Amino acid sequence: MFPRYIQLDELQDRTEKLYYRVLCDNVKELMPIVYTPTVGLACQKFGAIYRHPKGLYITVNDNSISKIHQILCNWPTSEVQAIVVTDGERILGLGDLGAYGMGIPVGKLALYVALAGIQPQWCLPVVIDVGTDNQKLLDDPFYIGLRRRRVRGPEYELLLDNFMKAATKRFGRDTLIQFEDFAFENAYALLDRYKDEYCVFNDDIQG
Repeated sequence: MFPRYIQLDELQDRTEKLYYRVLCDNVKELMPIVYTPTVGLACQKFGAIYRHPKGLYITVNDNSISKIHQILCNWPTSEVQAIVVTDGERILGLGDLGAYGMGIPVGKLALYVALAGIQPQWCLPVVIDVGTDNQKLLDDPFYIGLRRRRVRGPEYELLLDNFMKAATKRFGRDTLIQFEDFAFENAYALLDRYKDEYCVFNDDIQG
């Protein structure tokens, strides 16, 4: 199925409208290719198949509201209504894939378009890159993320706080922010931290 994932990925790069037409017309057949189980292998090989960015990367080096807001303003539309964000620490059953986790928010939002009728321009995939503890990735010459061990504690929490503030400043407080494939301790902590202030959802906990 992985070669078909590559074909669909290339089609999305060339003609997004046709990509979603094909996906909507063949959703039962293509869902296991666009998302689980094939997306796990795609994330593992992400550096080898990466051609064009399909989402935004926010790193711990961008840890201020103004910098993150500036990055979010690079997205070509302000009409975003759904953000799927991951820090790549617990990708499916594969563990820490760092910045290679981008395949998860991209795939999840593709399903939202195909199954829920959400317009593609309303969707934004985001990776919060705080490094990785996966030594294999740190040694990988094709790895596109930060080459450092994961940031944890207050600096990590501040980055997520700043992201939430910048995202709602850019796209509005009604924008859904879905946390995906965070480590369980962070997933529960972030949901508890933001559930009363922002429009948030965690599929791993609430789905």
